[in-house]
Parts: sequence; structure tokens; C-alpha cells
Amino acid sequence: MAFYDYQHQQRIKQLEHIWENLQDLALLARQHGIDDIFQDNGAKVLQQLIYLNIDILPGREGNDAVSESGTEWEMKSINHKKPFDPDSINF
Repeated sequence: MAFYDYQHQQRIKQLEHIWENLQDLALLARQHGIDDIFQDNGAKVLQQLIYLNIDILPGREGNDAVSESGTEWEMKSINHKKPFDPDSINF
């Protein structure tokens, strides 16, 4: 693929289309207290907050979220495409 040939231009158009949707996702994330969807698993955290109906707790120490009942939660995530290694989790 040569620079700015037809194929390259099509990839740019595709990126720009997807990027517009990412702006909507970033706005939704900010409404939930997430400043950057590209850092600290921001997009995945947003997904968890919405699916689990919980709110993010500010700061980097302590628990991550709180439910309507006041229960605080420490969120953990795994990549289901990789084998799970329980020894990789430090408590």
C-alpha cells in the first residue's frame, strides 16, 4: 500500500468514521467519571459500570466502585482469550 493511495484513503475514512463514535463513547465515559477511555482500561471500566449499574469511586486508592446500596466493589477483569493464572493476582 503506497502512501495516500486509494486503499490508504479508505482506511483513513474508516478510522474517521470509527473515531466519531469514539467521541460519543468518550463523552459517555466523562459522564461516568472516566477522563480517558484509552488509559487504565477506561472503556472496559465504563462497560462494567453500566452493565453492573454501579458508580465509579474517585481516586486511585481503595475500592473502584459503589452500588446504589452503598456496597463498595474492587473490580477485576481478565482477558478470556488467555489462560487464567490465579497466581497472577496479588491481594
